[in-house]
Amino acid sequence: MQITVKPFLIRGPQDAVTLAGGSVEFQCRVGGDPLPDVLWRRTAGGGNMPLGRVHMLEDRSLRVEAVIPEDEGEYSCEADNAVGTITASATLTVHCK
Repeated sequence: MQITVKPFLIRGPQDAVTLAGGSVEFQCRVGGDPLPDVLWRRTAGGGNMPLGRVHMLEDRSLRVEAVIPEDEGEYSCEADNAVGTITASATLTVHCK
């Protein structure tokens, strides 16, 4: 008998504040069986993901580098496997020097 576990959040992203030019990381540690896939997205209307300045780290955290004011907004991690999906969001606030 195979037991499946829908995705669950171990540590989700936290709201972050950074200065323009800085970098920020959002965590998305999840569990589940089978191990969920993690996808990061900007929340609807929040603009495009800053490709080239954004990296998904080995632990599935999202790192945004050389932050600009246009990066401000909500970022969501979505974890899904065969038995379910969960989403967790955090807001990035950017201050100019």
